[in-house]
Amino acid sequence: EWLGDGSRAEGGGALPLGLHGLVAAIRSEALSHGKSQLFSQPAEIFERAPASMRLTLPPARPDAASPIKVFGILDPVSEIAQSASAVLALFGMTFNAEVNLVLNPMLTHREYPLKRYYREVIRWPAQLADGRATSSLPGGRGLVEGRADFSLATKHVLTAAVHVLPTWLVTAFEAEHDMDNLRQVDVGDGKWCETTYLLRQLYVEGQAFIMGEDGWPVATAKGLQIEVRRQGGGQESPSDDTIVMGNLGYFQVHGNPGLYEVSLKLGRPNDTFTIANSPELAVSSYITPPYQLRVKLRPGRSHEDLFEQGIGGIGRRGRSRSGSGGGGGGGAEGGAGTIVFNQGDPAGSGLTSTERKGGDGEALRPPSSSLNAHKLPVASAALLLPEILAVAAASERCSAGGSEAAVVV
Repeated sequence: EWLGDGSRAEGGGALPLGLHGLVAAIRSEALSHGKSQLFSQPAEIFERAPASMRLTLPPARPDAASPIKVFGILDPVSEIAQSASAVLALFGMTFNAEVNLVLNPMLTHREYPLKRYYREVIRWPAQLADGRATSSLPGGRGLVEGRADFSLATKHVLTAAVHVLPTWLVTAFEAEHDMDNLRQVDVGDGKWCETTYLLRQLYVEGQAFIMGEDGWPVATAKGLQIEVRRQGGGQESPSDDTIVMGNLGYFQVHGNPGLYEVSLKLGRPNDTFTIANSPELAVSSYITPPYQLRVKLRPGRSHEDLFEQGIGGIGRRGRSRSGSGGGGGGGAEGGAGTIVFNQGDPAGSGLTSTERKGGDGEALRPPSSSLNAHKLPVASAALLLPEILAVAAASERCSAGGSEAAVVV
């Protein structure tokens, strides 16, 4: 009421701007108090833990307010603990947070749990909460500059890797030595091996769902082919395309900073579905936002229409027929010596190894559909993989028996 009506403030004036955040915080605390036990559960778990397994890191300035309280359960010799230690130290020394940890180590280990040297690269502020300079800490210069330094004395062969967001493609740009086979004898005693890594590509992850009549998602848009075009570039061809996976409707496309437009691929995807939400995709940060694509079925269409054999669709099965006798008879699909490669089985029913016609003319076919079929001549296929020769021989034996056949791999 005070924020809404300025006459209630002292002297009839409006509430000072500096107090708006304070009033909002008091209101939020008052509304949430007593309605949820979620905030007290971490503290209760911490208090019930054995005293030998509890670790408390006090704030950098105990006399000052501690705006953040962190509670965690952590295995001290796990890879997660290596990553979390730097973040917890940042909270305590920079934001004056109180960190409370319950140590939960495994009782037995079959092998040494930690097999890597790890540094978390976080650009710390120049000054800590207690007034000290960050550079005065051990290794503090690297914290301010956002650099990871390793001072190692080992004769093992090491591999240097950068753990980044899954939507980043980072590779070594400049290195004096082979970073996959790094040895101290190559670098030299007391010398540094400096490496520069480059962010080469950003990706955008998303999900695609089929919307029902009531506006709620009813299924994932499995098998839907989508295209992404960069706006303002005058490009007729798409900058990237992909197929939606059946697992949670996941898809991934290239997404360097810019403004993009998402569309359905011409053919069966566009004939079966229409986009129900905004097709614009904006990438304005190094942390690419997830994109949710919502589609609706066109009238008279079903999701199964997307998998029918045809231009722009995802064929249910690929077939290769050869004529009887010498092979290569007229009217046969693919001609003699053609192998059909089927990539995946979305229904998960297990494809049969052969498909042939019996004497009664009834086709014995795989029980379900499979993804894109690609036809390759036997000669070209034999150059790709030696194991395909056995498949080619099986195809010739099937055709020599007088029945039309197709080998499905």
